[in-house]
This record gives sequence, structure tokens and C-alpha cells, in this order.
Amino acid sequence: MNRLIPITVIAISVAAGFLIATQPAMLEGAKIGEVKSDIKDAVEEPKHRHALFHIVVNGSELDLTAKRFQLNSQYVHLENNESNIVHTHADGVNWKNFLNTINTSIRKSNASEMCLDVYDRTWCGSGKIVLNGEEANLSNEIKQGDDFLIILDTENSTQITDEYMRKQLPRQYKPEEKTGRRV
Repeated sequence: MNRLIPITVIAISVAAGFLIATQPAMLEGAKIGEVKSDIKDAVEEPKHRHALFHIVVNGSELDLTAKRFQLNSQYVHLENNESNIVHTHADGVNWKNFLNTINTSIRKSNASEMCLDVYDRTWCGSGKIVLNGEEANLSNEIKQGDDFLIILDTENSTQITDEYMRKQLPRQYKPEEKTGRRV
């Protein structure tokens, strides 16, 4: 019986070493060179944040609830099979990092158009990126309560922007407000 204990300990140690050695890299599949130093600090002290996220193409919102869009990174992902709630676990994660985890990218096709690539689909046309009601870019860090919208090729972009910027995070994704009595 005593001879089994060292073998069990060795087996557990080898298995634990394998798991540590095979942990996915930060934002696996993403190009994140610009945030690596922030991630080191963030891993030591995780930051949980939630933000709204929408992609509207030709007036219809894309559904990102498919498994291929879910939990592709331990640092940023779509929340609980939701299509429009982003959950971060680290400082320094920006919208481009997040889009990389769901195999999505945006590129300029010419001076007035952009292309949106989502897995194996591509849409090109006039479009804009909106963060909290203002035109933005993908380098903005994801903050608690952000409202991020990508609109492509629609005649009603102003109306759509207004509609989506009025949306609110569900209560369970908002930080608890600290209330108390004043002394």
C-alpha cells in the first residue's frame, strides 16, 4: 500500500505539469502583442467587466450564440451563450482582441467602405464603429458598461445607432451598488 503513494503523487504531478504546460496562450488565435504586459498584471488581479456588443449588417443583428463564438479565451469571451454580452477577466483587453477571439475582423476596402469578416462570411459596404454613442476604433479597452456597435451597409445607421445605444446591460451584469447608511 505504501508503494502506491509515491506513484500516485508522481502521476498527479505529471498530470498537473501537463495541464500547466498546455494551458492556452492569452487570447489564443488573437494578435495581442500590444496588451501582453497589461495581461501579466491582470492575471495577478482579475478584473471582471461586462459590456454590450452588437453587429448589425443590412439592418439585421448577427446572431453569435453558436458554439464557435463562445469561450474561445479565458480573458475575454461572450457571456453564457449570449450573443451580445462581452465578459472580460483582465485589464488591457481591447475590442480588437475580443473580435479576434470570435474570428471577426474589420478592414478598410477603400476610402469610404469597410469589410467585416466573421468566420467564413464577408460583408463590405459603408459602415461605422460606435462606442458609447461616439465613433470609435478597435483599440479602445473594454470597460464595464460599454456599448459597442458595428454597423455595416445600412441606410438607417443613425436610427440604428440611437436604438442600440439606448440598450442597457441586464441587471445581473451590472456591478452591485454599495449602499449603506451614513453615520
